[in-house]
Amino acid sequence: MIEESAPGLLAAERRQQLMAIFTESNKIDVADAAKRLGVSSETIRKDLIALSDQGLMRRVHGGALPIHSVAFEESVEQRTSNLPEKKRIAKRSAQELPSEGAIFIDSGSTSRILAEWIPDNPNLTVFTNSIPVVSAMFSRPRVPCYLIGGRTRAVSQSTVGKWALAELSELRVDVAFVGTNAVSFTRGLSAPDSDEAAIKASMLHHAKKVVLMADHSKFDQDSMFAYAPLEDLDLIITGEEMPSDLRSRLDDFDFDVIYS
Repeated sequence: MIEESAPGLLAAERRQQLMAIFTESNKIDVADAAKRLGVSSETIRKDLIALSDQGLMRRVHGGALPIHSVAFEESVEQRTSNLPEKKRIAKRSAQELPSEGAIFIDSGSTSRILAEWIPDNPNLTVFTNSIPVVSAMFSRPRVPCYLIGGRTRAVSQSTVGKWALAELSELRVDVAFVGTNAVSFTRGLSAPDSDEAAIKASMLHHAKKVVLMADHSKFDQDSMFAYAPLEDLDLIITGEEMPSDLRSRLDDFDFDVIYS
């Protein structure tokens, strides 16, 4: 754990400590860093500008996050950042489950958590391309659960490809619970893999209602393959950590947003 710093550090020393905080937490919060280093928030902002200009991090509202390329994709096991937020999102998303009918659950870390909130309800049928979701559903033996067949992707622990798309084309569900790698206010939802993007697009098109589950770090981001405009969504459930400027941009769209 990084110790609090005494005032009067040289800029180079202060930025070195900022990098240590960044390495430890995988992010920087301006207010927290200012308190820990004993300087003003404005000083930290200037330091973050300098560090981002060096390509060491990406400045966002209120702090800084890692730089990811449009092709970047963490494995499911590595998706541990913002875990408390994801748990709140999944818990709130469970309130959108129908009492009867059929749902899709997309692959992803938040989707896996959502599966833990599904009741053992025989009137609810689950379709998914996520192997971790299927594993979670074994503890709910009365719920009919179908794994969409296809090629398996190790990084997302999901099924994709033409066989999966063929199965999805024959289905219609009441609610699709989907995740995403990135949310752009201009390009919409996107993913770094074309096969994964195609599956996500098909899920959206075969559901009466689409619920996007995405933590705040996914917004104002972009990835390689765009697969759906934001207008295709009915509801976004995200975290209360969402910065106010991004909340304002979401207000411009005709869908509901819940901050959990």
